Amino acid sequence: ANENAERIVYEMNLYEPKLFQDTTVESRRPNENNVYGGIAFLGNSPDCGTQLLYSRIDTSKLWDTKHSLFERVRLFVPYYMTTGKPLQLYAPLKRFCSFGSNWANRIQSSDLHIQGEWRHGFLVFDLSAYLLKKAGNLQELDGFVIQPNRNEDSFSVIATADNYFTPQILELTLKTKEK
Repeated sequence: ANENAERIVYEMNLYEPKLFQDTTVESRRPNENNVYGGIAFLGNSPDCGTQLLYSRIDTSKLWDTKHSLFERVRLFVPYYMTTGKPLQLYAPLKRFCSFGSNWANRIQSSDLHIQGEWRHGFLVFDLSAYLLKKAGNLQELDGFVIQPNRNEDSFSVIATADNYFTPQILELTLKTKEK
């Protein structure tokens, strides 16, 4: 994304079912998406314009947690570079399609007030308030949109769900039984 780059990372991916379904959409290419891309340039970059990452958890992959109760759910997203404040999560107003979404037809979103934190090479989001029912069960929602604060004019390079070199991690912390 920068002609002054000092290194290039090359990754070859093969498709396999994954926990996260995601795609980037960008203003520079309004009728395309990067559904199988391993990285995203979220925010405002010279090569992509404004880029957002639409993502959702495929809860069918979590079938063995259906009756489990959780204390906390966190998303760990590896990052390669940042030029600004931590990214935020927004909620799409309706379900999106990973293959059919692009900048021109993107689903609008509302602020979830979930601010990420840069921590030890990861962008960390606490999804508990968004994904857990009051009792602690997981709920299936329309996903989330990862992007900078809407007033920010910078970009960050992060791993997407198709990144096998530095994959995204979903941490589920079970509730402990009281004695």
